[in-house]
Amino acid sequence: AKDIFGDCALVEIIHLHDCFRGALKNLEADVTELCSEITAAGEDINKYAGDGRICDLERRVAGRFTVIWSVFRAHSAAEDEFIWPALKAKQVDLPLGVCACECDSDPPIQSFLPQQQQPQGGHLGQAH
Repeated sequence: AKDIFGDCALVEIIHLHDCFRGALKNLEADVTELCSEITAAGEDINKYAGDGRICDLERRVAGRFTVIWSVFRAHSAAEDEFIWPALKAKQVDLPLGVCACECDSDPPIQSFLPQQQQPQGGHLGQAH
């Protein structure tokens, strides 16, 4: 399967999304560690920060976030420019502009569905 799909752009997108998830997990771990260090320092935060540990963690969190955000913005722009138009071009049109969801389409999708017959008298379960 790797030989068949190795050059597929969709596989590359899946790999990139996996990388995003990994980067976000690392960011979460760093933020958790930073919060723990700040909590441990308590009211002595200035004295505790003197060893540089909190400053290093702050820089690491800020750096990770900046990289993730930059890559995410570029990736989203590429998806908007290339992926979504390509998918939309392959989209199958439904008759008369009806969508497959139950949104307010014109005409409503219910008009294409078989109508259930109402029993005489109006309501189901009503004594006649």
